[in-house]
Amino acid sequence: MITRSRSKSKSADLDMDTNDFKLYLIEALKDKGVQSVMREVHKESVEATADLVCSKLEAKFAHIHRLLESKDKRIADLEKTVQQLTLKQDEAEQYSRRTSVRISGIPETQTEDVSAVSLEIFKALDVPTPIINRVHRVGPKRTAPDAPPRPILCQFLSYGDKAEVMKKKKLLKVRRRGVYITEDLTRRRASILYQARMLVRQKKIRASWSSDGVILILDNRSTIRRIVTAEDLAKYA
Repeated sequence: MITRSRSKSKSADLDMDTNDFKLYLIEALKDKGVQSVMREVHKESVEATADLVCSKLEAKFAHIHRLLESKDKRIADLEKTVQQLTLKQDEAEQYSRRTSVRISGIPETQTEDVSAVSLEIFKALDVPTPIINRVHRVGPKRTAPDAPPRPILCQFLSYGDKAEVMKKKKLLKVRRRGVYITEDLTRRRASILYQARMLVRQKKIRASWSSDGVILILDNRSTIRRIVTAEDLAKYA
């Protein structure tokens, strides 16, 4: 009986100590100094967590940035390669046209002989006997009655005949008004020359022309410039 009573007494003391601890803890938590310390500990924990997260994010973003830079460089290299290949292909195509000219402004007829018509134009330029390899109208037939006539594409057998015609083509202004002779340019070069002529109309450059397939301009400082790409004209626009 005595032993059992002592056991109950110890349990009661333990319960009392626990209860007292709870009360002491509650009172301690009410203390402003304790609260301040706990806030500092919590703040340091939050800041440490935030620093860790930021560090991880910065490392991830740096990795992504490096990947994007690498891809951007790869894309730039590919674009440069494509441009180089395009220019080489265009150069080869233009070389294949080096003996050809286009004649514009000659009315079309159903029974026309474009070879004879072309020779008449060349005679007017004092080039009476050029040897023509191929000659034909360019593009589909016009259906509208007021549509302009299709140009005639004339390929000479020798470059010398083509050069002679191009040298004397200005005589057409007097001898065959309304008829024009131009080089047979690739579509890309023809587009660039058209853009250059628009700049001439806007008085942003003084003149534009082609010579052996090369596009040239005369800027407002009276300097002749070679134009290879449309981007070369951007600074004059």
